[in-house]
Amino acid sequence: MKNIEEVKFEDAKALVHQLQDIAIFNKNIKVIAIVTNIVDEKNSPTITTINGDKESLIQLYAHLTVDLTSRLFEDHTCPCIPETIEEAAQKGISMGIQEVLKKKASE
Repeated sequence: MKNIEEVKFEDAKALVHQLQDIAIFNKNIKVIAIVTNIVDEKNSPTITTINGDKESLIQLYAHLTVDLTSRLFEDHTCPCIPETIEEAAQKGISMGIQEVLKKKASE
C-alpha cells in the first residue's frame, strides 16, 4: 500500500505529463517541469520534462533563475546580498541571451 506522499507524487507525475502534452500541441507554450519526491538522501524519485527550442529554453531558464534566486533568499535578513545576486543573475542571463541572438543573426 502506498503512503500519501507516494500517491501525491504519482498525481504530480501525471500533471507533468499533462503539461508536456499541452506544450506539444501548443507551439507558444514552453515547459520546464521537475517534480521530485525527496524520501531521503539516496532515494529521490524524480520526473522531468523540457519542451522548446534553444532560445525559448534560455528565456525559461532566465525566469527560473530569477525566481529560484528570489526564493532561496526570501528569508535572508541582509537586503544587499539577495539584490546583488539577483542583479548578477539577471545580467548574466541577459548577456547569454544577447550572445545567442547575435550568433543567430550572424548565421
